[in-house]
Amino acid sequence: MVSLDVASHASPEHHTTIRSIYTPLDARYPLMSADPFVLTNDILELNVYCVNDEQVSINRLHYIATSINGSGGTLSGFLSTVNAALKPNYLPVLSSLSQYVGMSARIIYPLNHKTYYLWLKSKAMGSGGAILMPRQTCGMFTKQSGLSGPSKRGRVYVPFPSTADQQGGIDSPNAGYMVNLGSLAGAMSGPQFWSITVGNNTSASPLIYHRSLPTSSVIWGNATAKHKWATHRSRGDYGRSNVIPDALI
Repeated sequence: MVSLDVASHASPEHHTTIRSIYTPLDARYPLMSADPFVLTNDILELNVYCVNDEQVSINRLHYIATSINGSGGTLSGFLSTVNAALKPNYLPVLSSLSQYVGMSARIIYPLNHKTYYLWLKSKAMGSGGAILMPRQTCGMFTKQSGLSGPSKRGRVYVPFPSTADQQGGIDSPNAGYMVNLGSLAGAMSGPQFWSITVGNNTSASPLIYHRSLPTSSVIWGNATAKHKWATHRSRGDYGRSNVIPDALI
């Protein structure tokens, strides 16, 4: 079931739920009260939320709107499109005791009134093994733009693998996990295209975002899944716990 918190997507056939009153659990994640159109060169921030017990992982991605036809597409359309692309690829790399929760998105450049988050709740349990590896253990793939230098590449730490993903006798992912990790990396590295009506659509490409100088950000389109486990200490049992924002509960 998908819950999209925006009134323009309230039709029953889309199984949506409208939240007319919202009190943020965390002031960093306010709820957007409108559904803006995405304009050319808008930079979008996307957060993907997964959870295991009391610990939440957040994978943060960025996209840039590269082409617009007609009136273009809306931010909620972007969320629905990316969720459809990423969710099926997240589930196989998550242990069955972990859950894919949903996404949030906002327009972060140029800075204006559209800086609040829009939310999409789309919960599903992982389809990996039932025994969780230590929670700070992650799969990892690199983001590559084709340009040299550390500012032109990045990493994504994929949360909550299971012991069934471990290669016997070697502290590294097995072949099945590598296939699933590669599929997720491929889904993240591709451009996203969405429309609201025929002739009104938007295309956005994945971006390595430079916060200090957004205009120096670079588009990336290649990813390499690493055949080693990585660690993300804040996701461990002794790490500081994140919380699921109210809009995704």
